[in-house]
Amino acid sequence: MTKIDWKNIKSKVLQFLKGSLKIAIGITLAVIILWLIVVGVKTYKEKRTAEKLKLLAKPIIYPILYISALNNIEVSLYSKWLTGDVYYRLSIIGFSEEIKKAIEPNEPIAPEQTKPSFPSPWTQHAPSTIPKTTDTGFFDINFLDTDEFKVYTLSIPWKRMALKINDAGEIIGLGTYGKFSLSPERYRRFEKIDISWSFK
Repeated sequence: MTKIDWKNIKSKVLQFLKGSLKIAIGITLAVIILWLIVVGVKTYKEKRTAEKLKLLAKPIIYPILYISALNNIEVSLYSKWLTGDVYYRLSIIGFSEEIKKAIEPNEPIAPEQTKPSFPSPWTQHAPSTIPKTTDTGFFDINFLDTDEFKVYTLSIPWKRMALKINDAGEIIGLGTYGKFSLSPERYRRFEKIDISWSFK
């Protein structure tokens, strides 16, 4: 009868268990390392994205434009991107006859009163505002990329703009501000602006 070598069997079993344990530890470490890499890459990308989005919140001040076809009005604009929206502020200094007609109220300012001749301010209404009446055309801001391809057009009705009034009570221009939704990818392409307009 053959004698069972329990000592040898025990040794082989221990060797097998040690080998299995090493493999298990190796797999676990590999999974942990892979997880750390994935988390690290994700965190890095999120940080980079946050940094890029933070840069978009810095206002872009576009070069001032002078529109000779509209009596050389001065147009200035700045914009910034924040949480999915583009915030902008537009300023127009000067007028042309077409702009005057476009922004003049087409309804009586007060009972038994005639409309004042331009450029007297319409003081019966809220300061620096005009009645929200029928639109008489649009002022279009075309946002362009570096190659001057149009990325986005913002159309602002003339009559939705506020009057700019100086200390002497004279109307010297128009202005408005607001926001519109746009992806950060498209906003990053904004480099310059071009202006177009229409009158009805």
